[in-house]
Amino acid sequence: MGLCLSVCTMVALTLFVCLSLEEPKGPEFSINGAYLTRFNYIKTNHTLSYKLPLNITLTNPYKDPFELIDTQVTAYYQKERFGLVTLIDSRTTFRLEAKNTTVFQNAVVQGWKPMVFEEPVLPNTAHFYSIDVVIAFKQKIREIDYTMSGEIMCNLNVPLSFNEISCNGFKPTKCFQVFLE
Repeated sequence: MGLCLSVCTMVALTLFVCLSLEEPKGPEFSINGAYLTRFNYIKTNHTLSYKLPLNITLTNPYKDPFELIDTQVTAYYQKERFGLVTLIDSRTTFRLEAKNTTVFQNAVVQGWKPMVFEEPVLPNTAHFYSIDVVIAFKQKIREIDYTMSGEIMCNLNVPLSFNEISCNGFKPTKCFQVFLE
């Protein structure tokens, strides 16, 4: 009887510990402003010239703070990578307290790149371009001395705006987690 009670207690305790440990979760990202001030493709030399300002919202919905390092934003058009910007470099730690939000204003992906597209570079009828943004990050978990990597995908419908101050017509987009490891 005593052995059975001990075994049942051990099983219950083990089950309780396993269920109470939370799997590490990543931060939540959304894009609340985006517009293209330049998106020119020159067919003769296959060069894309671009400027894509982004307003990126980072939210910590959890009860514990987290720290991000080495966070980069990569932009894709027609599944081809065309630009990259670093939000948080590998030498810097960004701490976001529990139940808190911060906004990275005007994270600008800009430059020019030789590229060949399978389809013509054209906006839709409303002059919007379909741009995918991937946010890759590393999250430090101090309690267990562990660094977790993850990627967040944002499927954007971005307006072309030449006045460089407006993202009229852009609908805020909640990004979704691709993976954590």
